[in-house]
Amino acid sequence: MRVWAGLVLVGTLGSFAACDGSGSVASPPSADSGRLAASVTAASEGEANGEVVFDFRHMEGNVFTGSNGALRNLNAGGIPWELSSARARLTRDDRLRVDVRGLVLAAGAAAGTNPIPQFRAVLSCQVESASGTGYDVVNIATSPVPASSFGDATIDERLAGIPARCLAPVVFVTAPSLAWFAVSG
Repeated sequence: MRVWAGLVLVGTLGSFAACDGSGSVASPPSADSGRLAASVTAASEGEANGEVVFDFRHMEGNVFTGSNGALRNLNAGGIPWELSSARARLTRDDRLRVDVRGLVLAAGAAAGTNPIPQFRAVLSCQVESASGTGYDVVNIATSPVPASSFGDATIDERLAGIPARCLAPVVFVTAPSLAWFAVSG
């Protein structure tokens, strides 16, 4: 059995609810609670293969660069990036699909263009450490796919090696070298 843990917020600023992926929606916490509890969704490996595990409809370009912008053991690209739109979806049969549009440099002489001919996607999971005293990061990368000079690409691949328990999944769009340009969130 694979376990996914995360939180989806549904609603608008000031009005939201937590959805656990099963279709049920929990009442929002009181204003003084100051935190939300994440919901866990579990399903058998072979169950409902096309069922969506997560569907991120927003990504952000990197602002900080290199090791200053490192997230989940991945350094950011060497120049800030921005994007028009992106969507990342993972299904229970381990298929990751990322559609990115307008992922381009945000600064420098080539601002507004994509000088990288190929993009990859990385699924990043938090997993319990072997010692059981904390969490480690597991990153699973797709193969490189063609990217246009306008920053458009579609990545669609079945991933191997996804941990049985993937906490707080995050998706990155990266260079073939795995420097990241955009992240879900």
